[in-house]
Amino acid sequence: MTLPVPMLARLLGIPGAKEIAADALNRLARAELRKRFDAASADAAARSAKRRSRKEQVRSVEYHLWKSIVRQGIVADAIRDAHDDAVLAIVLPQVTDTTTIEQLAGLVVEAELEVTF
Repeated sequence: MTLPVPMLARLLGIPGAKEIAADALNRLARAELRKRFDAASADAAARSAKRRSRKEQVRSVEYHLWKSIVRQGIVADAIRDAHDDAVLAIVLPQVTDTTTIEQLAGLVVEAELEVTF
């Protein structure tokens, strides 16, 4: 029988075991989300390139990144809507006239990771 790490840590009397386990899980989840976002960012950028404004492009990239993870469009919409203000506040000040859509997608990935974690 394999014991879950938090339970084993508590049995061994390791202080802060719950927080340590939560931190480790947080780091693992962040790394996995980054990996999946990085894999999806080129497609998200391509799908968002024809949007008229930078704000629309950011929102489109957000949607396509999350849709690559959760698959259901309505859930991707809900996550994008929940993160939208914070992501726009992070990304838009960094965007210039010479920022490519691929660079914008990279900025959105970084912002999404910051907002999510």
